[in-house]
Amino acid sequence: MRPVDLAREHGISTQAVRNYERDGFLPPAARTPGGYRIYTARHAAALRAYLALVPAYGHQDAGRIMNALHRGGPAGPDEALSLIDRGHGGLLRDRDTLDAVKRAVDHLAADPDGVPGDPATGPGPRTIGELAHRLGV
Repeated sequence: MRPVDLAREHGISTQAVRNYERDGFLPPAARTPGGYRIYTARHAAALRAYLALVPAYGHQDAGRIMNALHRGGPAGPDEALSLIDRGHGGLLRDRDTLDAVKRAVDHLAADPDGVPGDPATGPGPRTIGELAHRLGV
């Protein structure tokens, strides 16, 4: 498979495919006698894995995970799993933060009787003291 075939299959540029290989996100490609890269189903699977990791872990951490897997040896998969675990911890912290923000917004938007209201049509402006009292600070 040529770089253009891999690029088209995944909706990216051929330069991106070459860059991902250079950066270790894909395993090294074999070369023809003329120096052209030859990609296989293994490269396509690695590229799919990398692109699937990016939305959750970001480009940098997804790249670290893929580098660990392509490094080889018994430590590679363990390192990749450790990076994934750390990423899960970060995502959980992000979720906790978002939940806390939602609770705070719901609390601020609540009517005095404690029923959440529509921020666009809810009570008017409040003083800092009123907000502090409602938040319990």
